[in-house]
Amino acid sequence: MKKIKRYFFIIPILFILFIAGQYYFFNHSYVPQKSSFPIKIEEIRDLCKYDTLLPTHINAIITGTGELIPWTIAAGEKNIPNQSVLTSFQIVYANRTVVVDAPMNEKLFKKYRYGKEFLKENFYLQQKAMQNADLIIFTHEHIDHMGGIVNLPNVEALSGNILLTRNQIKSSKIEDVGINEQFLRKLETLDYKNFFMITPGIVLIEAPGHSKAHQMIFVKLQNGTEYLLAGDAVWNYANIEKAKNRPLFATMFGGENRRQLGHLIRWLHDLDKNEDIHIIPSHDPNVIKHYMKQNLLGKTLIN
Repeated sequence: MKKIKRYFFIIPILFILFIAGQYYFFNHSYVPQKSSFPIKIEEIRDLCKYDTLLPTHINAIITGTGELIPWTIAAGEKNIPNQSVLTSFQIVYANRTVVVDAPMNEKLFKKYRYGKEFLKENFYLQQKAMQNADLIIFTHEHIDHMGGIVNLPNVEALSGNILLTRNQIKSSKIEDVGINEQFLRKLETLDYKNFFMITPGIVLIEAPGHSKAHQMIFVKLQNGTEYLLAGDAVWNYANIEKAKNRPLFATMFGGENRRQLGHLIRWLHDLDKNEDIHIIPSHDPNVIKHYMKQNLLGKTLIN
């Protein structure tokens, strides 16, 4: 009888702990009401204020498609589209181009079981665009954003055109990409704090959280249109629209800094609400295709 009474109290307690744990790990979203993210968009705009040699347009290309586990995208949200893509961007000037991100090749795509379909022709076009680019930069050092430079033909000759930040070079994740140390020593490196304009109309913005070396890329065109290539600060526009962080379990598994992500997501939410800037998460196909339909993004890369 005493055992039965003991179980009578223990079972409800365990049930409550289970419900609380489920909420905390899978449904709770840490996004503060006010962001401490240190960047003011006015300061970024001021850097591009008097430039006349701004880019003319931005192109995008998708090299692979896949799906994310729905509950990993935004805490407590189960009806968010979970399609995911590998994307590269090309910022086009009158006489030069800048490529942003180099998605992984087919071998790595299969090795890491990214998803549904590897788009060989698009990957070839992306590789060609990097070979002809004047500058190649990266939102961060993960393999789905940097793995495409590993087998790039004549990559040694392009070392002067590849720009990594000091934090990206120092990251342990750079080893997963497969770039050898000898080649890394040849690459251009940049050490900056908060933000830095690398060329007219392109400003790098430190945005750690997804990784320590993560950065976003602000772009202003000649016609005044502004973009923010958000990388993996969020995986889906819904994170920004709803001001929802990824669930704790997902951020722990991915080695992310949940607090930094929360403040960054609040900043992006407020920016999206109050400013006319096109924010583009790298993995959200719906945003990318929407902007392509509106001719805000070109549908392929030029070579």
